[in-house]
Amino acid sequence: MSTDAARVAKYEVAADAVIRWIRTGRVKPGDKLPTHKELAQQLGVSVGTMQKALGELEDRGWVTSRPTVGVFVNGVPDGYREPVTVELLAQEVADLRTRVAHLEGLLVEDGADEIDEAVDRGARERERPVDS
Repeated sequence: MSTDAARVAKYEVAADAVIRWIRTGRVKPGDKLPTHKELAQQLGVSVGTMQKALGELEDRGWVTSRPTVGVFVNGVPDGYREPVTVELLAQEVADLRTRVAHLEGLLVEDGADEIDEAVDRGARERERPVDS
């Protein structure tokens, strides 16, 4: 892989940081973000780069810019899909294992009850007098 292909534009890195803040709840829908200058300082980019990042986020539905008022968080846009990572897949597998174990436990419990009922029914039938 060439170093050019591995590079990510600074505005994309800044935009991803703001997305991470939104996804993790650090900033919530309706919150006003800090000024472009403050965000740029926090993220170590120029004000111009931060403006480009916020423009990208607005185009993608993450934020809304209101001139002379500020930039506000919209929340996670409709149709957003979490990037697939090994960590995310591992968490999903762990969640599925927990669900399956729970369901298997329910099946075993239900099955045991049905077996107990059948055994009891059989015992009652054996105890009944036989008509001759």
